[in-house]
Amino acid sequence: MMPDKEKKQKRRGRRSYLNDFHLEGSEYVYRGNTYAFEGGEKERKSFLTFMTLGSLVSLLLAAGQEIFPPVEMSDSPFTTVPWLLQTIAVCTVIWGVYKLLRGGDPMREYVYEKSVKKLPVRLLIASVASFVTVASEAIYIVIKGFGRSAVNTVMRPSLALINGVLCLFLHLLAKRGRWTLINKSPAKAEVSPPQDGE
Repeated sequence: MMPDKEKKQKRRGRRSYLNDFHLEGSEYVYRGNTYAFEGGEKERKSFLTFMTLGSLVSLLLAAGQEIFPPVEMSDSPFTTVPWLLQTIAVCTVIWGVYKLLRGGDPMREYVYEKSVKKLPVRLLIASVASFVTVASEAIYIVIKGFGRSAVNTVMRPSLALINGVLCLFLHLLAKRGRWTLINKSPAKAEVSPPQDGE
């Protein structure tokens, strides 16, 4: 039976991963599960490269919709709110890819939970938000017309459409990535104190 003192030290919620760290001497040792990427190092690097470049291009596409000279569409909440949601969703993807890059191979379980498992969902949300942006802007054009600049007005939904397709492709790519659970005893290389940002 677990001693009362150890029970009290158990953490719950967002910081529950600290339960997998144990103080041995003056160092914290990670004793939790780790996940390894299925495939060779070349396949892993290709996967990470596609995810990194794809997410950065997605961010540029989202930002690019507001870079062009202002059009009447920019002043309408009907089109601005979907674009804002799209941009926020893409930013969460960037954060997930950053965690993925920092995770290493093998990857500790709490990093796996915050990156590998959440990326497909975040990418799907970003894709849906992009398509909603396209729909809202298309409806705006039908009702209000092209305004002073037809080129700029058409460019906005075009970029959103490309972004939606890109995020959908990255979503499928993220789902194809395979990671194997490893029940591993702590190694010297895994000795490090937990970081709040991880």
